[in-house]
Amino acid sequence: MFESPYITSQNYDWVTGLFILIFILVSILKFFYQERIIHAGMFFFSKNYISLYFNKDKNIVFNIFQSICLLIQILILSLLLYFTVLEYKINLNFFSLHPFISLFLVISLYFLVRYLVGYFLASILNLKKGFEKLIYSKMSYFINITLWLIPL
Repeated sequence: MFESPYITSQNYDWVTGLFILIFILVSILKFFYQERIIHAGMFFFSKNYISLYFNKDKNIVFNIFQSICLLIQILILSLLLYFTVLEYKINLNFFSLHPFISLFLVISLYFLVRYLVGYFLASILNLKKGFEKLIYSKMSYFINITLWLIPL
């Protein structure tokens, strides 16, 4: 007959752990920022999100909510690109790391450099206030897109 160890095989896949981490981070956001996460998920349908929360956060671009969302976004983008790399059999041996880790580092570096260059140019051109609102609105759109990508 069937034996229990053969029927219930456990899979210790790192992707499952990554999904659990993403869902834990989303649960933390849902627990502490319930109303805000609902507004962020319906951002395309409601246009007052930026004016409501940008002024409420006292114009801070990277608060706790935005930082956790940025981590979720980078993890989801890295995972999406990792599966794309696997599907099209693209060789990523430029870092000699696991392809997911190298994609995670490249995407994180991209967001960091993009923000720092924009901040540097806004400082030089004396446009800090407009730049912060622009980054806040870009991140809000990106949070919405990422929340819609999680089920995929």
